[in-house]
Amino acid sequence: MPAGTSYTFKDGMLSEKMVKCTDAQTKETYYRIGIKNQFLHAVHPIGWIKKLEIELDGEAVDEKNIYFVLRGQWFAASKMYTISEVFWNLSEEAQVYFDAGKEVSGGKHHVKCTFTMSMLEDTQVLDLKCQWPFRVEFVDGCLEVCEEDAK
Repeated sequence: MPAGTSYTFKDGMLSEKMVKCTDAQTKETYYRIGIKNQFLHAVHPIGWIKKLEIELDGEAVDEKNIYFVLRGQWFAASKMYTISEVFWNLSEEAQVYFDAGKEVSGGKHHVKCTFTMSMLEDTQVLDLKCQWPFRVEFVDGCLEVCEEDAK
């Protein structure tokens, strides 16, 4: 595939629901979406993703309020580029948790997840010095807000 073309299979990559979660101790509200790894060159360390951005109804979520969760391991979006030992496997679903900075009403909301990744396709090497060009991929959709299941 030539550079500049899509390297993702977007259909089914983003969950259909955005789950509203409330921390039992702090009572803070945050939201969770699922993202399935459907990148063409899929098995890379988390650090292959140089930047993860979330937009909710066209408004950017502050990067410090975004967390990428894979197999129960939490990674701050701002530090993902440093992770070389954890791999996100093909078709594996990760969860993205974020604080929208405001209460989100029920109903459907437009969510866009943008990934900035290295063009370096060697799955064992991270481009920590950013010597390779980046490519930007995104997945978006209208997600229904629902409450977290009671535990």
